[in-house]
Amino acid sequence: MSPQVPRLTRPPGGPTIGQMSFTGTTIQRLAANCGLLAASALLACCSRGTGPTTAQAGPKRVVSFSPAITQMMFDMGLSEQVVGVTRLCELPAGAERPRVGDALSFNSEAILAVRPDVILTQTAAAKFQGVLDVDSHVKVVPLSIESLSDIPAAMLKIGQELGCEKVARRKADAFNRAIQAVEQRIRILPRKRTIFVMGTDRPTAAGEGTFVADMIAAAGGVNVGAAISGQTIWRPAQIEAVIAARPDVLICQVSPGREAAAKAYWMQWKDIPAATVGQVYVVSDPDWSIPGPHLARLLPKLAAMIHGKPAGAAATSSPATAVAAPRGLNP
Repeated sequence: MSPQVPRLTRPPGGPTIGQMSFTGTTIQRLAANCGLLAASALLACCSRGTGPTTAQAGPKRVVSFSPAITQMMFDMGLSEQVVGVTRLCELPAGAERPRVGDALSFNSEAILAVRPDVILTQTAAAKFQGVLDVDSHVKVVPLSIESLSDIPAAMLKIGQELGCEKVARRKADAFNRAIQAVEQRIRILPRKRTIFVMGTDRPTAAGEGTFVADMIAAAGGVNVGAAISGQTIWRPAQIEAVIAARPDVLICQVSPGREAAAKAYWMQWKDIPAATVGQVYVVSDPDWSIPGPHLARLLPKLAAMIHGKPAGAAATSSPATAVAAPRGLNP
């Protein structure tokens, strides 16, 4: 049986008063009831954030409109506050949450149905105007998560919004320490020309300004994907452009079951130095394209690939779902 999504109790409404004749003590009782009704209405108003105070009753209900943010929420131990996620969010085994849409199929009704207090998103706040028109108490919090340093910053922002600053600080510090540990280990090693691409039929390369470019730098590589021309930070990479970039190391992300075919595809191009020296690696873990806390686990593996010491099978394949656009950027 799927676990129940936690629901928080809203303040109840006051008593309903029907038609009656008002004489004697009845008027006194009616006055008392009206006082209770006014107090109840004020409490409800305040709990919705529209009255003179903004007292919050219990933990905030959160819609996570981003795979990266969903990963952060669960990693920070805030899963019970998550009442809705996108269709592309990966949940831990056994976890179930209502799917409330994605960037291409936005669904205001599905979001309103889970009664959120906060929507955490990587998209513009204006996208949720239809939700706010119906329920103005909902707060939309946009988070920019493009670079590696944006990840701990987003954790701290989530902690601030949800009142769990200590947890957020602890997680952010642990993430930063993991990155710095890798940087320290590779600091004296030669930096290798590296490219990260997604797919083979229509490969997409990580350009400058992406979290993958930051990971390559932290792992001791030089991101030659930045040399491929394009209008976006993730840009189409024709085979001629990849050859011209002359990477010493090529990492390709594909969907499960495509690992061997992808390796064979890239190894056939002997004009690519990475293919000549055998430093072509294929990965299928979806976390490679989600800018979340799990990148701290992948960075040592990336460093091993770049410096010619792949960490066993982890450098060739691992469980994943289908690869599309970078999932943390386009929920």
